[in-house]
Amino acid sequence: MKRFILLLLCCSPALIYSQKVPLKWGKVPDEDLQMTVYPLDTAAEAVILEDYAELVFDLSDGDPKYRFEHHRRIKILKRSGFDQADVSIPFYRKGRLEEVRSLKAQIFAPDGSSQEVDKKDVFEEEIDERWSAHKFTFPNVQIGSVIEYRYQLISTSILDLREWYFQSTIPVRWSELRMEIPEWYHYVTLNQGRELDIQESDVQLALITIPNYVPGYLPGNDDYQQKGLERIQANVRKARFVMKEVPAMHPEAYITTIKDYLARIRFQLQAVQFPRSGYQPVMSSWEEVAKDLLEDNQFGEQFLKGRHFDKPWAAVNPLIKDLSSDADKMKAIYEFVCRELKWDGTYTYWVRDSDLDECYEKRSASSGEINLLLLGLLKEAGISAHPALISTRDHGKMIQIYPILDQFNHVLVVAEIDGAPWLLDAVDAAFPPGYPTENSLNHFGWLIYDGQPQWIEISPPDGEQVVFAQLKLSDDGRLSGTINSQHKGYLAIAERSNLQEEEPKTVWKKRLEDQYPDLEMTEVNVEGVEEFGQPVKGKLSCDLPSAAAVAGDLIYLPPTVHALFSDSPFDVESRDYPVDIPFPLKEQYILNVELPDGFAVEEVPESASYELPEHGATFKYSVNDRGGSVQIICKIEISQLHFEPEEYAGLKNFFDIMMEKRAEPVVLKRKS
Repeated sequence: MKRFILLLLCCSPALIYSQKVPLKWGKVPDEDLQMTVYPLDTAAEAVILEDYAELVFDLSDGDPKYRFEHHRRIKILKRSGFDQADVSIPFYRKGRLEEVRSLKAQIFAPDGSSQEVDKKDVFEEEIDERWSAHKFTFPNVQIGSVIEYRYQLISTSILDLREWYFQSTIPVRWSELRMEIPEWYHYVTLNQGRELDIQESDVQLALITIPNYVPGYLPGNDDYQQKGLERIQANVRKARFVMKEVPAMHPEAYITTIKDYLARIRFQLQAVQFPRSGYQPVMSSWEEVAKDLLEDNQFGEQFLKGRHFDKPWAAVNPLIKDLSSDADKMKAIYEFVCRELKWDGTYTYWVRDSDLDECYEKRSASSGEINLLLLGLLKEAGISAHPALISTRDHGKMIQIYPILDQFNHVLVVAEIDGAPWLLDAVDAAFPPGYPTENSLNHFGWLIYDGQPQWIEISPPDGEQVVFAQLKLSDDGRLSGTINSQHKGYLAIAERSNLQEEEPKTVWKKRLEDQYPDLEMTEVNVEGVEEFGQPVKGKLSCDLPSAAAVAGDLIYLPPTVHALFSDSPFDVESRDYPVDIPFPLKEQYILNVELPDGFAVEEVPESASYELPEHGATFKYSVNDRGGSVQIICKIEISQLHFEPEEYAGLKNFFDIMMEKRAEPVVLKRKS
């Protein structure tokens, strides 16, 4: 987050609502209908012409809610932009907290003729246990079409208001959000991404209907008592946020979720202060949130009270009772949970069913239920273990300054074994203890530790590939011999998964066929596929016809037969958002090539050694003429996982140098 500001602080007063609404329903300017190219991004497949919303509080019936009215208009410029005609409007379904009303949609042809989307073509789809979406597709989409839709969202979820995205994966010409909030509600505003082009606020008097008696009022608060309604004059804060000519944000390699980088604004309720009532903080401290969670029946009570997991404990206890070390007990319990419960694909940090026993009987559970059962069994076995709430990589980054629970969607287990912490995530049996699933590697977690919660850094083990090739070169450019590989850590997990899904020959064929379409494999052996948590080893005997280029008396030998990076993942010149690598990477590559009779080394690439600042990444490369053979050694290590945009140029240059060296051939010449 670039900055945190309080909405209650006013900027210089402005006549916000004297500003015209940037678009009117059905009134598409001729220049937009005739547009064929967006001038600021001539490659754009579509452009959001205007995106406008108003968020207004409504207390007319004594219950706090807000009305969010959204109107969006999009120009389709290329066939690849037709997917913009598929619209999804999510809403929070659980407890009927939100409702979508007055949905209208229409499409304009370049000649100005229009067609409305029929209401019967709008359907509701359940996303997960909390969220649903209204979905529809515009008919008769063509290049040059303009589509627009609007709707009204009524929400009682005032703790966090509807977030607003100024940016998208296509360019945005104009994006604007206006708000009206009674002075009694104090929100923290979280602004992400580029600076706002316009930010205005004002305070105006208005007549508002409120409950007559509202001490301690918050939804669900037992202290709330309503004794009729009254209309009072109160200040209303009005705000206007605008961004214009916002460039598209295109997903690139190594990101968490694109939402982490789009320009957006969010609002979290910090406190309320009603007439004749004191200031009531809504955001408590991290310590208070931890205490409440540990006492919650869907969280702390589940793993702190053994009665909630009697059945799995009865099943696992005979497996561990004769084990002497905590490490062996932990691994046995971990494998038991992985084996007995299948992840249903849902992320939670709480227990949805009545208790963990019910989850165990179903043999299917959410991520939270699986790991909370693991936590309960570890504690019952006498092992020190605690929960750590996280947001997965595809869910978004976390904010440490404010105790906001909604930012979390998953829970890990931190177990202390022989004085060292082990990070456990039992949702996938392919990942051994100490290796959280890749989606869980989002840098930080919030550890709930005996009333002293704290943020911890998630420092994952690395993934390593070692390749040793012993090959013989013939004078027609054919390479033949063996390629030995060893995958460790996270790369072993990936390799094991590949080999469990497909035959070893198929795995190697897919790996090499782009570079060597005429690949001939004579034998493939693998080891360690069934050995949980161990390296995976492979040995390939093969012929690579035409691997080297022959030109008269010269042979051009490629220095790389198989490598972790065949191409650079960073090919754009600049990047507006960080590079985020899930785990450290290592590669060691050794290629020994026996030269054909009558040939000698004419030219070898220069050795290279390159390093990023603070040892963030290192690259070492050397080619050695051994008289009758050539040895090529390449070592890569990437230890820095997060690169800010200003560091991107250095990272790109690192990969460019590495790719250039790997493209320089060893030149052989026939002896005269």
